[in-house]
Amino acid sequence: MRDSQEEIIGLLDQQEIRRGGDDNEKGHQVLGKPNLTLIVVAILSILIAIDISAYAYIARLLTSQVVIDDLEFKSSYVGLDELYKLGSLKPSHYNRTLNMPRTAIQVNRNEPDKFSFPGSHQWLSNFGTLAPPDRHLQVSNSVRTLLQFRVLDFGMEKCTLALRLPALGDKLPHPYRFGDGSAQEISLHVCQLDYARTLSERVTWNNKPRCLKGVTIIRGVAGTEVESEPFSCASGSHLAYEISCTEDNPSCLVDVWSNQNATWGMFLYQYQTL
Repeated sequence: MRDSQEEIIGLLDQQEIRRGGDDNEKGHQVLGKPNLTLIVVAILSILIAIDISAYAYIARLLTSQVVIDDLEFKSSYVGLDELYKLGSLKPSHYNRTLNMPRTAIQVNRNEPDKFSFPGSHQWLSNFGTLAPPDRHLQVSNSVRTLLQFRVLDFGMEKCTLALRLPALGDKLPHPYRFGDGSAQEISLHVCQLDYARTLSERVTWNNKPRCLKGVTIIRGVAGTEVESEPFSCASGSHLAYEISCTEDNPSCLVDVWSNQNATWGMFLYQYQTL
């Protein structure tokens, strides 16, 4: 009887030992396998961190002060320079092109804080506000005109400034004044402004860009057209000039409008350089 009990106890101990061993093996297997929940949590944490960084970057872009005029002007003629330098292409011949000023602004010495309104000829129609391509050249001993051009065409990078004036008896849609009534010639000083961006329409005598260098003196006669000496003008560049009276011309006065039907005043000619 005693032997039977010992045998039962022995058998039970062996079974408990085996069961304990199996439990330990299962535990080791569970610990050895990757925890799926932890992997999912880690991936979600990474995605959330990426989203937060993206939102922070977008918020910084939206709240930052971007000055449009400081952005670089990209050329629309990428690669043409290198292509023509190869010498295997023969360019076509093009006549000179006429480039009207994009901006014509008057500043007045006697009203140094007043700015001119370039759209003074615009009107309200049934289709909305219409602004004709009028350009105003007005120069006197107290008034100067600021002109800005944008050189557009590639390979047309030799420029001249031209002054074209109507005859004194011509009938024009806008008032035209030239000299004091007896003068036959007017001398205008052209100064390049230290400004390579788009001119603001709120330029006044006090805040206009400074004169960088004198370019030329143009002597105009009513009913004629004169050109300056040619100079280099890079494609895509902005050129700004101040037109004023020369000091030796006390009766200096010119006031003329250019419109869609006739080109008067001052403009650029571009000549082929390829």
